[in-house]
Amino acid sequence: MEQASPLLGQTLRTAKIPEKTGLIVLAIKKAAGQMIFNPGSDEKLLVGDSMIVLGTDDQINALKQLSHDSGERACP
Repeated sequence: MEQASPLLGQTLRTAKIPEKTGLIVLAIKKAAGQMIFNPGSDEKLLVGDSMIVLGTDDQINALKQLSHDSGERACP
């Protein structure tokens, strides 16, 4: 998460990523390197966190728009 992201500080529940994008959040890589697999809805998105998601290119692009993030993709 970039510092200017509107998702920053929100929980997965309040961010409503699946509802808004259709993506499934598989894991969150915390800034310190810790991986949280199958994160709960109360997991908070913090600066430096990266989400590992499952979805189509269009869904990933929707998340980039939602988060105002340039986004990184390790896998197509």
